[in-house]
Amino acid sequence: MPIGSPSSRVAVTLTGWVDYTTAVAYATSTEDGDARNLLMWDHDHLAVKQISGVSGPPPLPQPDLDSTWGKGSIDTTRSELQQILVVILELGADRPDNALLVRQNGARFVRTDRIDGTAMSVYAVPPNPTRGSTATGAAGASSRATADGQRVIDYWIGAAGAIRRVNFTLASGSDVTVDITPATGPDLRGGAAALA
Repeated sequence: MPIGSPSSRVAVTLTGWVDYTTAVAYATSTEDGDARNLLMWDHDHLAVKQISGVSGPPPLPQPDLDSTWGKGSIDTTRSELQQILVVILELGADRPDNALLVRQNGARFVRTDRIDGTAMSVYAVPPNPTRGSTATGAAGASSRATADGQRVIDYWIGAAGAIRRVNFTLASGSDVTVDITPATGPDLRGGAAALA
């Protein structure tokens, strides 16, 4: 996901785990291929630790959030990355949008595609104006424009109904793709307590 101003954009990749039952995530952040930070976050808090020499998923076991970590509140007005972190957690919302209203608001099947050899159905869904997040908030806050000018978020859905990919564009023009691979990950409950 290239983020930043058009003249200074960098390709940022997050690799890690999201525990949607506790709404906590733990990931490495790389910029243009170089590992920069360990991140742990929930809906309200973000902890960051600078790293080097780490590639792929973050180290396990999950480290303690000691004084080497910078901690603060999530503030989506401060950075595009923080907007994306909130979006990632909201993909696991326990109160999904009403399917009937989603259809009435213009959601539509776009095409079929494949992810890792598995067939996917791709849907274009207008943002939900009743939600306050950067992903599902007011139209245009975080979506892409179709040829007819409609703002949409693209979802890749597998046969079992699970989201495997989401693509959207931030208001700044930064394109974001989130790939989701269902897997048994580490226990992040300790991170939830440490972030609070």
